[in-house]
Order: sequence, then structure tokens, then C-alpha cells
Amino acid sequence: MVYYNHLKTTYSKDITGAYNNFIYYRVKDKMKNYKAEISSLLAEFSLNDLLIFKEVYELKNYSAAAVSLKTSTSTISRKIKHLEVFFETNLFIMKKNVMYRSTFAESLYKQIINHLNPIVEQICLMKSKPESSLNNNDIRGTFKIQLPIIVSRGYITPKIPKFLANYPNLKLEILYSNSAYEILSSNLDICLTLNRQFADNMQAIHIEKNIYGELYCTKEYIKKYGTPKNLDELKSHNLVGVIVPDYTPVKQIRFINADSNQIQCIDNPNKIRTNNSDQNLELILSNEVIAPLINLTIKNTNLELVHILPEWKVDSLGIYVIINQYSNKYIINIIKDFLLECLSEI
Repeated sequence: MVYYNHLKTTYSKDITGAYNNFIYYRVKDKMKNYKAEISSLLAEFSLNDLLIFKEVYELKNYSAAAVSLKTSTSTISRKIKHLEVFFETNLFIMKKNVMYRSTFAESLYKQIINHLNPIVEQICLMKSKPESSLNNNDIRGTFKIQLPIIVSRGYITPKIPKFLANYPNLKLEILYSNSAYEILSSNLDICLTLNRQFADNMQAIHIEKNIYGELYCTKEYIKKYGTPKNLDELKSHNLVGVIVPDYTPVKQIRFINADSNQIQCIDNPNKIRTNNSDQNLELILSNEVIAPLINLTIKNTNLELVHILPEWKVDSLGIYVIINQYSNKYIINIIKDFLLECLSEI
């Protein structure tokens, strides 16, 4: 019996994400509207075809794969040919009755091992076992998440080992970045970002948190250059400007008065601009600049810095949660709930 022959139609929504990992490069070229066209593209081959490819890849023999899958050699050959037509490349090359794997086949196999196998296992498990009766050992697979550096330190990262200890078969691949990568093309399952512009485009969940920037420098800087008395005087100081991860131009920095809620903007300095509070701290320690620091950075340092214009806060930031709609929703919700619990302490 061929593996899981019924799964494509019964659980098409759940396995669509696995398909997407394999055909994204074709999707970019062939489709103007990804979401509208994805179902028709996925219909060109089945989950069964990929599992047959996996068996042939491992056994390096059509006949052996046919015996293992309890089907005919002609069926195996036809399915592999179907995939080769779809991907427009050879998967296997025969030389003197020896089967060789193509470079593309090696890449495809890695994708199946990393993404498709855990999904198939989870689908079969959930078919035979309702979600309400799943235990922690049933939660399995490798999931890719992206976390913002500044928020993760002290709030999320230290708690990850204990979280995973509750789920022996769950694995996390974590990308720490302040950028916001395209969640589908990067094969991310869940992404936390402070990037408001990106989040708006992705219809992200906005989490209200008291995260904002404040201006700091060192005592040595004050001795050299004096202390600005108001926002306008910052123009004559060595103030570090800001950029957003996607390099969208930021012409002005918006400040909010903590007492009156008054808003005032100043031109964004262009001598030095960064998108990283931790690196701003390094710049401050040069004794040559005033720079904005995220308030979380200050909580995690014991350095004696001078707080410049403490009544003014750089525009507040929010945390945005973006979820890959094609990932396993049940497991993603477990990971999301863990992240939200960590964020509740901010």
C-alpha cells in the first residue's frame, strides 16, 4: 500500500505548507497572485508523489522502492517522471545500471526530511487521536521561529530550554534578528518583530507593550560637549539616528512627552544611523555620541549612563506576531502561547 494515499484530499489545508516549501521558486515565477493560485499549482502533484520520491532516493532503486511501497515498478517510474516534468529537472540519472542522485534531488530530499515528514506524522497522529487527547510526547517536528534580539534577551531565550523539556519531540530553529523576513519564502513558522511597517503588510497580531526609546550618553560626553536642554538643542550634538530594517526612509524621529503626551519631531540625523539598541550602547561607550536605547536594554545593563531629556521618549514600539498560515496550527499555537507568556513579563 502506498504511504498515506488519502491524505492529500482529506487534509489538504494542513499539508499545503509542506508543498509550499518545495515549489516556492516556481511560485515566484509563475504566479502574480500567490494566494489565489496556490491550490491549482499544488494540484499538479500529490503528497504521495513526494513520499515515493523519498523512498526511491533512500533505496536508489525503482524495484526496491516498489517492493517497499507494495506497488509496481511502472507506477514508481511514472510518479518520478511526473515530478521531473513538474520541477523541470532530472531527479535521478542512470549510468551503467547505477542510479545517481541529482543535486536538485539532494535538496528536495532535505526539504522532505526537515518539513514534510514531521507534518505527515502529525497529521496521521491527529487523525487517530483528537487534539484534546494529545499529550506532550505527541507534539513533534522542527519549527522555525524568528525573535527580535532585544526582546529575547532576559525574557524569552532563558526560558526556551525549560519549555522544550516539556515537549521531548519538539525542536526549534531560532533566528535572532531585528529584521522581518518574508515568512513564507524564509520557511518561518512564527515571527516576532518590532517592525510596524512590515507587520501592517502581513496582517500581524499587535501586542501592546511598554517598549520605547530613551536618549543616553556617558559622563565623559557631558564633560566634552555639554548637556542639551531641549529637543531643539540636539541638532548641535552628536545624536545617532534611526533606520528601519527594510531601509524605508525615516525623515524624522518622533518624541512623546511622558508627562503631557505632547508630540515633537526632530530631523533624523544622518551622520550615523542604526537599527540596533545594543550596538547603540557600544556607540555611547565611545564617549562621543548621544544615542537612543530601548528601555529593555537599560534594564539589562549595570552601566552608569546619563539619561538625556528623561521627560521625552522616542516613539513607543509594539511587538507584532506573524504566523505562517500553512504551518501546523495546533503546534504553532503552543509555541505562540509560550512566547506570549514570556512577553507578559515585560
